[in-house]
Amino acid sequence: MGKRRKDCAIFLGGVVVGLASFAGCAAKHVDAMTGRGLVELDESWATVAATNDLAAVMEFWTDDAVMYVPDLPPLHGKSAIREYLESRRAKSGKRISWTPCCAGLDEHGSMAYTLGTGAIPVVNESGADRDHNGRYVAIWRRDDGRWRCAVKCWTPSP
Repeated sequence: MGKRRKDCAIFLGGVVVGLASFAGCAAKHVDAMTGRGLVELDESWATVAATNDLAAVMEFWTDDAVMYVPDLPPLHGKSAIREYLESRRAKSGKRISWTPCCAGLDEHGSMAYTLGTGAIPVVNESGADRDHNGRYVAIWRRDDGRWRCAVKCWTPSP
């Protein structure tokens, strides 16, 4: 198994173990500060992502966030994620889009997740443009008093 696949397998194994700890929480509304649930927060983020306001999109990420995108090494930190999103828009003119379906919260209220489906525009080295349709998991944590995404992992649809 190559290093990239091994790293991804280790990461996804950790996600599965982490999500198992959230079992039974999918219907909880978790943002007591605003009364909004994480599904609604993730929907708001997707709405902002459909605009040209990249600064607003980046407000949903933690500074040390990691994004896993098909066919690329992990993107570590807000600046790497911003650079990726800017390059996708410049190359394809398309934006990442997604629809969350459910959410869960750990028993301490400090970490949560959302799950959903979406599409990531990908331009390969030869310049071919296509969408990676798939599923995602977003892991959220409290950061400066609000929920922000710390990890987002996209996987292609089977």
